[in-house]
Amino acid sequence: MPNPVNDRYELAQYIEEQAVTPTFYLNRFASTIIESEEEYVLVEMKFAGKEVAPLVMPMEQGQVIYERATSTKRLTPGYTKMKDIVTPSNSLRRRAGERVRDKVTPKDRLNAATTEQFITHDQRLTRLCELMAAHGFADGKLTLTYKDGRQALVDFGRSPALTVVLDGEAGNEYWNDPNAKIVDQIDIQCKRMSDAEGGVAPTDMILPLDVWQPFKNNAQVKDSLDTDFSGQSGALERGVTMPEGIVLKGVLGNNLAVWVDTRTVSVKGVQTAMQKAKKVTFLSDAVAGAQHFGAILDVEAMIAIRMFSKFKDEFDPSLRVALSVSAPLVAPGNPNATSSMTVLE
Repeated sequence: MPNPVNDRYELAQYIEEQAVTPTFYLNRFASTIIESEEEYVLVEMKFAGKEVAPLVMPMEQGQVIYERATSTKRLTPGYTKMKDIVTPSNSLRRRAGERVRDKVTPKDRLNAATTEQFITHDQRLTRLCELMAAHGFADGKLTLTYKDGRQALVDFGRSPALTVVLDGEAGNEYWNDPNAKIVDQIDIQCKRMSDAEGGVAPTDMILPLDVWQPFKNNAQVKDSLDTDFSGQSGALERGVTMPEGIVLKGVLGNNLAVWVDTRTVSVKGVQTAMQKAKKVTFLSDAVAGAQHFGAILDVEAMIAIRMFSKFKDEFDPSLRVALSVSAPLVAPGNPNATSSMTVLE
């Protein structure tokens, strides 16, 4: 029987799956991180208004105008606990890439395994925040579903007119209808966003794959890209969409960026799409989104922090419990800088 201590075998290659989800929404629309010791999140917005100067006769008194209306929302963050077990067996075998001659103690390996669990917890939290942003910005609200099935609705206060569901009637044709006037519908949706209180025109449009396929083949969309017509400036890459996360496909008109999102995450073992099927999300750079992290109800924490991690060594059976706690909520500062259209039947 060969002696594994004396043989000359070396690990030639180590392959580890990297389950890292690209953070498109968090990076682009909600990069601000706000940590708090409070139970609730308060978001206030002042609207500039669009009132014109009033006309009065020369000898009449001036008219007092003050139109900076204020909207304040009180939101309740979610709450998550991530718990994993680290056993003594994690310290008895060399870790991947660890050489025989390396002087690594069992305690070092145990601590390294604990750190890896905390890194995994951080990645899970980031995926949760990205999912909150994707669904919350699309719907203007967020449904938090907890372990026992209880649900809590977080409504960001978006204008109901900005959540559009097509019905297949004239002017509202589904996008898989070859005669659908998709560009006209997008024009109208952009105007809805601009006309809303505090609203602005969108800068980005995010599509799932099932919407992108009829969209790229639509006659009106292709006409808008035809540079043989004077003034056409859009450009779309209409080839194969590789499932590599979220991909910029090009621009419609002068500055409406078109993205296709094929990302999925696992929610309680169920594969869940970041971008909901049949739905198109419109966003503006002026959304002023933020990652809020509320009070962590742990006697060892008592500080404002994104994620609080700790571990405890149990006596019998001997094992280590690694726990991370967070109270996350990703919310738009200006909910009317978001909108959505459900475009397939």
